[in-house]
Order: sequence, then structure tokens, then C-alpha cells
Amino acid sequence: MPIQLNRYFSVMVIGGENKFVADIIERDLGFKTRLVAEPEYLDDAVRGAADCGAIVVARDHVDAAVKARDERGLRMPVFLLSRRKEETFLAKYLKSLHGVADRMDYAVQEFAKRGLSTKFDVWTTGRTSARLKAEAAARGFTVVENIERTIPITQ
Repeated sequence: MPIQLNRYFSVMVIGGENKFVADIIERDLGFKTRLVAEPEYLDDAVRGAADCGAIVVARDHVDAAVKARDERGLRMPVFLLSRRKEETFLAKYLKSLHGVADRMDYAVQEFAKRGLSTKFDVWTTGRTSARLKAEAAARGFTVVENIERTIPITQ
């Protein structure tokens, strides 16, 4: 049974200057977006983000976005918009896979409670890092890259 992730999750885009990113996400990826044009409303936006599957933010507001997410106890991934010259690739929050790992652990626990198989394939529409592949393998997951937007669920 295929599940369309873009039907159940939205993407929060922080900063009015990033509206073009929200437009691309909606048009090309088919996800609903929630644009938080004014970063001073970030805390309220994250607090009301029950269906938010990811946050997209520029460097100027990433610290506030990560702080608001963590204070609420959420672990959705944060995608940072940046230019190579801004040297953001060394930022500590870019090395964190906690949100992905927590969701993998949660899935394993929930399926185990129900007596179901805990061996999963993690399907991505693009490529994944070696670190994510290692985290997935440590939990018994297999990473399958470059799939279409619809993800089939199999037993």
C-alpha cells in the first residue's frame, strides 16, 4: 500500500525572503508549506506545527528555529539554506541525525509491540550521507535511494 508523505506532512519555511523556496517545494515536491514570513512568530509557528515534517531556514534564523524545535521536544529535520562562502557546513546542528534516528527507533519499538517485523527499508527521493546509512544499518534498516515520491509499504 503506497503512502504519499506529502499528503500527511507539511514543510515549514522560515523567513519571507525564502518564499521562492516554499513555492519550489509546493510545485516540484508536492508538499504543503507553511511560510513563517516574520521570524518573531517562529515560536508560535513551531508550537502549532503538529503536521510539520521538516523545517527549511536560512542561516540568519537557524539558531532560533533549532531552539524552538528542541524546546518543544520535536525532532523533525532542519534544512539550512546557505551559500558555500558562509562556512555553515561546520555548524554543530548540521551534524545531528537525532531526529532521523529517533524516528527509526520509534518505528522499531511500535512494530515490535505489535509483533510485526522490525526490518525496514528507508526510501529516499535523493541520496543520503554515509552517516545516515550507518545509523540506519545499526538499527537493521536498509537505505534505498532515488525513488519516486510515492513510497510503498510492504510486509
